[in-house]
Amino acid sequence: MTTLPVRSFVNPDHPAMKKKLEPIENKKLGSKWFRRKMEETVGTLQEAIYTPGSGAVAIAANQLGIECRFFVMLTMLTMDDGLTDEKRERRRKAGIEIPDQKRQLGIVVLINPEVINVRGVMEEDWEGCLSYPGKQFLIERFPKIKVRYVNAKGQTVEEELEGLDARIFMHEMDHLDGIRPPDKATKERETPLSTFSKEQLAEVVQIENTSEPTPE
Repeated sequence: MTTLPVRSFVNPDHPAMKKKLEPIENKKLGSKWFRRKMEETVGTLQEAIYTPGSGAVAIAANQLGIECRFFVMLTMLTMDDGLTDEKRERRRKAGIEIPDQKRQLGIVVLINPEVINVRGVMEEDWEGCLSYPGKQFLIERFPKIKVRYVNAKGQTVEEELEGLDARIFMHEMDHLDGIRPPDKATKERETPLSTFSKEQLAEVVQIENTSEPTPE
């Protein structure tokens, strides 16, 4: 695993936690400064994931005092098998076996995220938050959402999320909009510590490949 810089979490009452962050301008996305902020945020999530009891799955930049509209999250990634769609089709027609695309947990950077539409009936569930250790919040969310964001390579991505991924996305979007969990929770409770060991977590962190940063 690559070791990246880490930052400390700011107090939930920090000004960066209570204001809506503006979209990041394109000219800033390729700068050394922004690349450094992404690395620090990814590194902090890595460290949190390996901390037993944290239950860490995502971090918004402003939780670390970085006033930029992006967050990072742990999710299931489809790994590149080296085959283009054209090659897969030729193999299929020729009766050649096509290998299954591997999927594994990894960290994704989501820049200027937005929700395009929502589906389903809103559901309540308990959510933890790294800015409020030892607490959980009962929050209502839509179960399915379509989203758009820019990834760490500068590519615009549109995808549909559901279940836990949708809930994580909306939780982090709230942070970027200056909304903290207690602001919209209907109930709060103390949370039990995670039962995952460091050994069980040892294989989960694979960082999304990124291109070389453009000099400022």
